[in-house]
Amino acid sequence: MDTLYNESEASLPTATKLQVTTQRNICIAAYNQNAGYIQGIARVAAAAAGDVTVGLQVVTRCGYKYKKTAIPAPHHFKATPKGVGGVEITTKAVGKRANYIRKYGITSTKGVPTTTIAEVLVSLEADIFINNLKSGCIYGFREASVLPMKKATANVATPSLAKKAATPTVATTSRKVTFSDGAEHYTWGDWVYVIVM
Repeated sequence: MDTLYNESEASLPTATKLQVTTQRNICIAAYNQNAGYIQGIARVAAAAAGDVTVGLQVVTRCGYKYKKTAIPAPHHFKATPKGVGGVEITTKAVGKRANYIRKYGITSTKGVPTTTIAEVLVSLEADIFINNLKSGCIYGFREASVLPMKKATANVATPSLAKKAATPTVATTSRKVTFSDGAEHYTWGDWVYVIVM
């Protein structure tokens, strides 16, 4: 490749630009084919070990670098300012026929949960957009999700807040769900905060 390039750049070229481009394309194709093969081996190694870092070791030991972050960021609950007075809420879908419940309100400081909840929103969509919020204010957002269950099960454990799992609903009789007064009915995730533009 270097020889062809030098020959094409000589004062009296003995190789054409087309020859250089053709050879370059052959090298790129061979590199990509080899990279794909290494990627396949890395995936098999990671799956066999049950650990993604094993696959990453295969890639680096073969002299390759990551194109981007090897472990994608999980799709979790977050609030992102969008335009003036708008916030986009995104979260990971928890399952079919799930309901997503968000409560939010203005707070004085990031990290301090809102003391008064302005609104509670219920949606069948995992991602929503809220507009007409007050610009320059800090809002706190929190969510819970409800995943219907068809049959009653004994000893349904409440999911931990850290996992932000869906709150199960249990049908105790045909088409009825029982709620206990005074109990927390939903498994709420942590508060997230955003300054609205």
